[in-house]
Amino acid sequence: MLDKSASLKLLYVTPEKLAKSKRFMAKLEKMYQAGRFSRLVIDEVHCCSQWGHDFRPDYKFLGIMKRQFPEVPILGLTATATTKVLEDVKKILNIPNCHLFKASFNRPNLFYEVKAKPSAFKETISEMVELIDKRFRNQSGIVYCFTQKESEEVTRELRQQGIKTGCYHASIPAKQKSQIHEMWLADKILVIVATVAFGMGIDKPNVRFVIHHSISKSMENLYQESGRAGRDEQRSDCIVYYRFADVFKQSTMVFTEQTGLDNVYGVMSYCLDISKCRRASIARHFGELWDKSQCNRMCDHCNKDTEGEKRDVTKLGLNVLTILDQASATDQRITALKLLDAWEGKGAGSLKVRGLDPPKVSRDKLERIIGHMLLQGFIREDFHFTPYSTISYLVAGAKANLLKSESAKLAVEFLNKRKSLPTQNSNTDNSPSSQSDHKPLAKQNDTKPKLVVINSENSKFSNFTGTSTNQSSQDENDFTKTKKSGKLKRKKPVIDDSDSDDLDFGEEFKRKPAMKKKSSRDTRYSKSERISGSHSNNCSNSESLNGNLCESNEAESGDDSDVIIENVKKSKAIMIDSE
Repeated sequence: MLDKSASLKLLYVTPEKLAKSKRFMAKLEKMYQAGRFSRLVIDEVHCCSQWGHDFRPDYKFLGIMKRQFPEVPILGLTATATTKVLEDVKKILNIPNCHLFKASFNRPNLFYEVKAKPSAFKETISEMVELIDKRFRNQSGIVYCFTQKESEEVTRELRQQGIKTGCYHASIPAKQKSQIHEMWLADKILVIVATVAFGMGIDKPNVRFVIHHSISKSMENLYQESGRAGRDEQRSDCIVYYRFADVFKQSTMVFTEQTGLDNVYGVMSYCLDISKCRRASIARHFGELWDKSQCNRMCDHCNKDTEGEKRDVTKLGLNVLTILDQASATDQRITALKLLDAWEGKGAGSLKVRGLDPPKVSRDKLERIIGHMLLQGFIREDFHFTPYSTISYLVAGAKANLLKSESAKLAVEFLNKRKSLPTQNSNTDNSPSSQSDHKPLAKQNDTKPKLVVINSENSKFSNFTGTSTNQSSQDENDFTKTKKSGKLKRKKPVIDDSDSDDLDFGEEFKRKPAMKKKSSRDTRYSKSERISGSHSNNCSNSESLNGNLCESNEAESGDDSDVIIENVKKSKAIMIDSE
C-alpha cells in the first residue's frame, strides 16, 4: 500500500472494515501522506442514507473521509436513489457542491407487468410454468422469491415440470453457488430461482424475463432486480405476482426500519394500480417527469383496452371500521385474513357485527378496498411479536374519524371502461402471446439513457425514450388441452434432462449451518423501537464485519469485488467531488 513501485492499483474494502479497523485507517493516512491515495470510489452510495432502501449504518462513517483526506476526489455511484436520498448522501459525505450526473431510469426494452397471484402455491407454479412455456421457451430468466424455503420449493416444482432450474440463496455453500451461476451463464441452466442474495455482479446480457414470485420490499429493489433483464437491449419482461397476503410478509420484516413500511406500501400501490402507466409510477418514485405516450405500450396498462373507473366505496370502508371497532371493544386482535372472513360473515362469531350484511362483491375486491384503506391511512398495521414470529394486526388509522364523520371519502379504482390504445411508433404487437421471439428493438438515435448534468436545486427532468420491437406469435403446436380442466399442457418438456449430471448438488439443497434465532416477549414495538430498529432481525457482528446485509434472514452476496468498474457503466446517478 505504501510502496510507490508496487503493482497495487485498486484496493477493495467494505465500509464496515473502515469503520471497525483503526489500523487500516492509519494505513490510509500514510498512503495519503505518501501520495498513494488518489481517489475514493463508493459503490451503492445510497446505502449512506437512512431514507435509502438498503441503509447500512457503517456507510455513514464514510462522512469523515473528506475531512481526513481533503485532497482525495470522491466518486459515488448508485442505480437506485431518489432525489431525497441523493441530497441526504451529499450532506453525509460532506460534498454539497459535487457534480451530479444523472441518467434516465427508463429502460425502453423492458415490458412491465403485474399479475394476480393465486392463493394456492401449486396453482401459482402452474401459471408460472405455462407462462415460461408460452413466452420464454428456451430463454434465460430469474425468479425472485421471498425466503430461502420458498426458493427451494419453487425450484423443486419447476424441475418436476421439466424446466432446468438452479436454486441460489445465502445458505447454499459458496462453491455450489458459483457452480450454479456458471452453469446459468453458459445456458446449461436457464432459470435461476433465488432470493435477494442473487444480485451483486449479476450481468448476463440475454436474460429475457425476471419474475417476482412475491413482491419486493421497495420500489428501488423492484427496479434493481427487474433491471437484470434485457441488458442486451432486446425485448424482455419484468413480471410481479401480487397477492394481498404477501404485503404482510414483507411489512413484518421491515417495519422497524425508518422507511420500511412506506417502502412496502409503495410497492403495494404500484401493484394495486390498474390504469396508470407502470413507467409513470417508476418515474414519479425516482423524481422524474414522464409522458405516458412515450411508453409505446411497453407495460400491461398501456397495452390493454380497458381503463379504470373510481368508485365511492365509503360505505364499505365504514363497514371495515365497524368490525375493527367491535374487535377493539371486545379486546380482540384481528389480522387481515380474519378481517376479510368477518366481513364475509365467516370465522369467529365474536367478530361478526349484528346487522352488517356481507358485501356482494368478490373477495379480491374486498382485499383491494382494505389495501387502499391502508394506503390512505384509514386503517394501519399494529405489530406484535411472539418468541417465534412477528404478527401484523389491523386497527383503525389516524384518518378513521374523518371517514366516520363524512369529512373524507374512500374512492377505489376498478376496471370498467374500454379505451382506445395509443398509436405505436411501429406495427408492434405487444400482447403477451406475441412476446416470445424477443427481437432487438428498432434502432433509434437515442435508445440508451444519457447521463445528464443537473443542479441539486433543479433535479427533475425528462429524458425518457420510447421504442418498439416487432414480435411474432408463439407457435403453440407444442401444447394440448387436458380433458378435465381444459388448461394447456405441454406435450414435451421445455428442456430435457440430458445435462442434469453436470450439476452436482449432493443433497438437493445443501445449506450452511443456521444460526439460532433469539426469542422475544409477546409485546408491541414502540415508535422509538421502530425508528431505531432495536428489535429488527439484524445481522450478527461477524456478518457486519464481512459487509453482508440481512434481508429476510438473507445476506446480500458481496463476493464479486471486481464489479464496481462495471457498475460505473450501469449507474443511474454519479456524484463526483473534485475539490
